[in-house]
Amino acid sequence: MAVGGTWKSDSAKGLVFQTEFGILPVKGIDVWSAEYEGLKEIEGHACSRPSTDLPDLEFSADLLQLQPVIVATNTGRTSLALQAINAVNQPLVESWPSTDQDIIGTQWFAVDQDDVTRRSEELASRGISLLQELTEAQELWLLWHSNLDVEHLSGEFPDIVVGPRVDEAPSLPSELVKATLYPYQTTGISKLTSMASQGLGCLLADEMGLGKTIQAIAVMSWMSRNVGSPSLVVAPSSTTANWCRELGRFAPHLSVYEHTGSQRTGDPSVLRNADVVVTSFDLLIRDEFLMREIEWKTISVDEAQNIKNPQAQRAQVLKRLRSRTKMAITGTPIENSLTDLWSIMSLLAPDHLSSLDDFKVRYPDETHAALELGRRVAPLIIRRRVNEVAGDLPARTDALVPVHTSNLLALEYERVRLDESLAPLAKIGYLRQICSSLRCLDNSNPPITSGNPKYEQALQIIAEAFSRDCKVLLFASYTPTIDEIQQDLGSRFASALVSRLDGQVPIGERQSTIDAFTDFSGPAILVLNPKAAGVGINIQAANYVIHYTPEWNPATIDQASARSYRRGQSKPVFVYSLYYKDTVEELMLERVQAKRVLSAHGLKAAEELPSNREIDEMLMRSPKESSV
Repeated sequence: MAVGGTWKSDSAKGLVFQTEFGILPVKGIDVWSAEYEGLKEIEGHACSRPSTDLPDLEFSADLLQLQPVIVATNTGRTSLALQAINAVNQPLVESWPSTDQDIIGTQWFAVDQDDVTRRSEELASRGISLLQELTEAQELWLLWHSNLDVEHLSGEFPDIVVGPRVDEAPSLPSELVKATLYPYQTTGISKLTSMASQGLGCLLADEMGLGKTIQAIAVMSWMSRNVGSPSLVVAPSSTTANWCRELGRFAPHLSVYEHTGSQRTGDPSVLRNADVVVTSFDLLIRDEFLMREIEWKTISVDEAQNIKNPQAQRAQVLKRLRSRTKMAITGTPIENSLTDLWSIMSLLAPDHLSSLDDFKVRYPDETHAALELGRRVAPLIIRRRVNEVAGDLPARTDALVPVHTSNLLALEYERVRLDESLAPLAKIGYLRQICSSLRCLDNSNPPITSGNPKYEQALQIIAEAFSRDCKVLLFASYTPTIDEIQQDLGSRFASALVSRLDGQVPIGERQSTIDAFTDFSGPAILVLNPKAAGVGINIQAANYVIHYTPEWNPATIDQASARSYRRGQSKPVFVYSLYYKDTVEELMLERVQAKRVLSAHGLKAAEELPSNREIDEMLMRSPKESSV
């Protein structure tokens, strides 16, 4: 800790250092003259002559170097402190020096008072005091706009006690939502409402299954207390009905208008009369003229990874809409590259990011850049992981299940693999279809029930689940495979409910399909396409999940699994990923695992499609020798 004080003349002791703690004792030997005889300046800055010898004090002909640092405090939030980076152990300093010299521990330093005045006044202009709890707006200014070169100091410092925030987060009445919130959700809502009160956007990026929707609804409920314009929810068309359902369930006091379908309004007064308007990305684009008539209280963008391309029309339209604040909601803010995050942040906080070209130069898809970017955008992000906050969730078992191909399937696989008339990427697509079902290529081929060991393995898992009176989600990528599986299971398990949820099911019927599956009293299976039904829906009634066809992107797989393993699940969950050995499927899963490791650091997880090198490697592998 720094000891501030002044040099005074004492009749008995001579020149001494007077501090708030009293007079530091002296010996009477002029160490300054002995060590720095004739030195009147330190690094170009005039400095008063220090006292005679102070016991155990080390004099340094250095200017005190104070680094502003953001620290976690006893409140669990952040405040600004100073770190004496050229002192022993680099201790934290709780106040600016008030004289031209200071003592840190047992070290004496000269102080550049002009620099101290400049930096302290710059902070004061933003209402920032040392060890005062920072608002998100203040922290963003420190990180993006100040000239203070602020760093984050890792770890928590519970001994640092700070004063209350200048503008405490808005109170959170219990009537905001009709639900019992988990502590982390209450914390999330408090931060979201605080940021909204500051006019800041926020990225709600809690891991899948932690209840992002209810936190967003609480914010809309809080904002609706003031008379005025409505809030807007923009979501994939497959989830708009679920949003209306959840709003009615958790905030029945809010009036909700679902702006979908051919009978939707063209009258802005209809939208203004609602508390919340829910629409899809596609209709947002089509009805932009109508949406721009209103200054929304808040715009919540669900599955915000859908705007990761900043040039996409949906991203551009969202930026043109007027609102007091915006909220992006996604469990996978970075799917492929750090530029995904730029696109989202440019919507939420356009004043804090550089241009896209400058961003790409400053933050390439590398570890150091990801860490630095994460530090700078942290005030705008809420991100909690299941294993950190959801200790009450039941156990989850994940299993990779390798299967050998049949001779019939291996022969067809080899025929396509060695076909030189096919382009490499097209060949990969055909090989994936063969691993799904031979009828994906040609309807005259044998059905999925003939010569398909992977489907036989799936049947064993389904039979086990049904024997326990459990429900199953099976994700398959190809429509012909979904057709075959639905037809076979319907005849094979007569007493079970067999349903599907993919692009063949009209959007308006999807929620009723989920409800029927949930309400069915016996064993049931829902066969889904992961891209059509892998996000934005809750199906906790199922506790068995089968990934029948691997996907390129780990986020697609993880989102699909999270339909079952999320808040509200009370049974142990079993997740099976089936794949054929020595085929493109095995290499896809190896690639997915590598991408997960990178994604954990916020790094580029590779492109959606494989590179040329990866394609070559995939086409080198053959199941011919290992088929059964």
